[in-house]
Amino acid sequence: MWDTDTFRLPDWRLIVRASWRRQRLARLLLSKLLLLSAAMGCWAAQGPGQEVQKAYKAARERVPQLQKAGQFGDAIGVAEGFLRQHLDSGTCCRGMAVLVEGILSRDLTDLQKRHEVYDRAFTQFDSAPEYYALGAAGLVRECLWGTGGQARDPAKAAQLADEAIDKLGDRLPRDYYLGFNLYLLKVHALRYAKDGQAALAAASDCVLLAPAMLGNKDFLKALYEAARFTKDPHTQLSVAKLCYVLSDFTEAEVNQATEWVSAALVAAQGPGAALQFAKSQDDPETASPLKEVPLLELGDPDKLLEAAGAGDRDARISVFLGTGQTAKALTEATEQMRQSAGAAPQYLADALRNLARCFKAHDLNLIRANQFLEFHRTGAGANPLPALEGELANATTP
Repeated sequence: MWDTDTFRLPDWRLIVRASWRRQRLARLLLSKLLLLSAAMGCWAAQGPGQEVQKAYKAARERVPQLQKAGQFGDAIGVAEGFLRQHLDSGTCCRGMAVLVEGILSRDLTDLQKRHEVYDRAFTQFDSAPEYYALGAAGLVRECLWGTGGQARDPAKAAQLADEAIDKLGDRLPRDYYLGFNLYLLKVHALRYAKDGQAALAAASDCVLLAPAMLGNKDFLKALYEAARFTKDPHTQLSVAKLCYVLSDFTEAEVNQATEWVSAALVAAQGPGAALQFAKSQDDPETASPLKEVPLLELGDPDKLLEAAGAGDRDARISVFLGTGQTAKALTEATEQMRQSAGAAPQYLADALRNLARCFKAHDLNLIRANQFLEFHRTGAGANPLPALEGELANATTP
């Protein structure tokens, strides 16, 4: 084990970064290939009734008007008024919560007033899951970081997160923005309140409740920080590899995962391993030091897949990738691409991104992943997908 606090390293970080800058990364390719689809309105198929639609439209127009006028308390009051009258309005309820979150994060700089909003949402709106989750997350952050006039108390933060998760149960909003972040905050809180192992155990529990978190960059960051706090370089390296495999195929996320892998390799094997990893990113003939590193086990693969459900293909792909079942992930992503034909461009973007993740997980570099994306962007060169399918078909299933 290398002590990276006292051992002065060579410029491996610069070498790693230079190596990645030479790669044509997916976000740049996909941005030229695809357009994002427009967001759905609150009353799309099976939306709320006409009366609720009318009230929602009025509130949605009034809140930004008051917000622009600097009347933030009144704007939040309008949103809360709608929520009190229409607790079962589904996506409209979510829309109000999102409007309030925007005011809290961008406009309301008075920490005490912000705390009052969080507290009110947490104590008075448990029947409005999105708004309750917003308040709970706000209070957890305040205890975790010591803001909003609250003393820093990671143990209390973890307790509050548990309380909110237990109370909401199946009503917890099924997205990161207003729900899954409670899981992430719990992992952060336990890292400070107890230790890295406790945080990793909580992360495993969270993933079983919400496998979609495996594809979330902030959750992966919480996972890596928890591993770092274990002070076990081998655990840190296993988690770093997991984050590399699971990271979305964008420049920012792949670069971040690469930094984690490089640091973990230095801690576990020394700077030479980090340099070898950097070289393997440009040269497919150079063996990756990650090849023999096991992925951190986050739970029973079958239970994780069952929790992901049949309808969330992104979550299923993340489960397969995170449990070393790259062949099954590739099958899911290929079917996702097939079904995206004729659909909104976002669906094709999701499929191509997930296929690139499969290349990255199998090759432990980006070379063929970028060749795949370049082929679909320009039609030039060879499509490497059939070769990957053949390799995985002959691979040993874990």
